[in-house]
Amino acid sequence: MTPLLQLLKLMFTSDSRYKQGAMIDFLAAVKETMGKIHKRLSSVYGNPAVDRNTAGRLAKRVRDGEVGTV
Repeated sequence: MTPLLQLLKLMFTSDSRYKQGAMIDFLAAVKETMGKIHKRLSSVYGNPAVDRNTAGRLAKRVRDGEVGTV
């Protein structure tokens, strides 16, 4: 893989992770269940979606007040 393709892949992955984190923050703030949050992530991002444990950990931070809420 060329350096340019590696860079593009890294940029897409980190951008995707950032967007997924924002989606988790929002859905947790509006009290969406963990199962529904992960299902939405999987339907939007497919295989690159964060796993359920990671999504749960991020959602718990919102519910525990460790990050700002909507």
